[in-house]
Amino acid sequence: MSLSSLSTLNSQLSNCVLCGTCRSVCPTFGVINREPASARGKVSLCSAFLNKEITLSERFIKHINECVLCAACEENCPNDVPVIDIILAARQEIFKKGKTDFSRIAVSKFFGSEKIGRNALKVASKIQNIFFKQVPEESGLHRRFPLPFVHGKRLAPRLAEKFFLEDRRQKTEVRSKKDKSQPRIGFFAGCLINYIYPNIGEASLNVLEKAGAFVVVPLDQSCCGMPAIGIGDIEGAKRLALKNLEAFEKYELEYIATACATCGDGLKKRFKELLADEGEDLQKRVENFSSKVRDITELLVNDLGIRQSPVSGLRSPS
Repeated sequence: MSLSSLSTLNSQLSNCVLCGTCRSVCPTFGVINREPASARGKVSLCSAFLNKEITLSERFIKHINECVLCAACEENCPNDVPVIDIILAARQEIFKKGKTDFSRIAVSKFFGSEKIGRNALKVASKIQNIFFKQVPEESGLHRRFPLPFVHGKRLAPRLAEKFFLEDRRQKTEVRSKKDKSQPRIGFFAGCLINYIYPNIGEASLNVLEKAGAFVVVPLDQSCCGMPAIGIGDIEGAKRLALKNLEAFEKYELEYIATACATCGDGLKKRFKELLADEGEDLQKRVENFSSKVRDITELLVNDLGIRQSPVSGLRSPS
């Protein structure tokens, strides 16, 4: 199944009975506390747009963008309304009409271009203390003075001094000595681990090695494409999907592990939707790739049979 257009989801829109269950679990509605911020509000807006009752106005776009795609509404919907697909489809419409906010496009393109993104973020990590301050220490970064696209109350994450994949380039992409009995696992870092939380990446590799795995970190991997999908840039997301597919295929892996839930959704589900219309051979390759993807906790427990002990570390269940 490919990523749906809004018109193909028209029949699903009518499944919403406006019960309001989504309002009780939506983090965005909890902050904004206005009906258009809820899932049922967005579904109603999309229905009105398809019926030509409203246009792609600034208010419509604003409300459609007031969603972090957490899927809490979808998980709790009694009628199984595919809210995330509906919102993504609406954002595709907005992107096609050239009405996507510049800052959103910039962020997506930034992470989608490995060379530009990596070099720019290297510079940013060196000068971030000039523009931002961290008070208190456990918080994110606050701007020191007005900056474009950065709201006064917004917290920005601190960039790592050394990025995860950069560190791996200086070492090796293969972490372990191969033993025939070891499962062969590729690690997908994603942008947050690569640029902001490299310690999570290193800890993940250590855990996988301790679990007895042969670990590979393909250095040609890129962004998972979810930022591009999130703004409606489907062609950009396709390019990233193909790049990641090629980066991991050459290692003949048994599993592909990620420690990021967003990347996991992209690699497991969205890759197949993005490339569903690209030919049978490519679909088989994508299906093979996605079938190997696991969240690291899912992999450790369900596939490697590992349990974590706070005293003795990892152990196989008896």
